[in-house]
Order: sequence, then C-alpha cells, then structure tokens
Amino acid sequence: MDGTVVEQVTVDVYSEMNSANRMSEVAFFAGAKPDDGLSEADFNRDNDIEDHSGWKTYSYSVSELSGEITLAIGMNVVWENDIKRFFDNVTVVEEE
Repeated sequence: MDGTVVEQVTVDVYSEMNSANRMSEVAFFAGAKPDDGLSEADFNRDNDIEDHSGWKTYSYSVSELSGEITLAIGMNVVWENDIKRFFDNVTVVEEE
C-alpha cells in the first residue's frame, strides 16, 4: 500500500438479537503498537454490538495515522454470559 492514503477501516459484525442491555462491544485499535503490548485500555470500545440484530457495518477513522500501524479488531465482553458474535469483511478504505 505504498503511497496509499487510508481513510477508514470498516468491519461487519453479526448480532443474533437487538437488546437494550450492553453485553459486548467492538474492540478496535489502530496505531503504533505500545512497546509493552496492547491492553484493554488501548482499544476503542464505543460501539455496543447489541444495538442491532443481523449484520451491521462499523466504521473507524484512521485518516490521522501514517506509516506502518498495527490494526486489531475483536470483542470486549461486558457481561459474562453465553453469546455469539461474528466478525467479517474487515476492509481498509482508501481516500478518494
């Protein structure tokens, strides 16, 4: 991706049900990896996965970053319960 300017990263997340309860969150990190590794506090966890049922695309701006970066996407569980979430179609979106 030499010379390419990346504007955002998107990820599709599947939730079986819409719920008013916050049970899990998308955990997103993009940037320089800390020397001592990533910790929970390094991740953006603003997006509640239970805000929909079915598939939903979440977008994260990375336009302020440059050079080589670390990208990590996962799930933070807020309540310990039996839930399934699926992540797919992680896309790096180039600037137009």
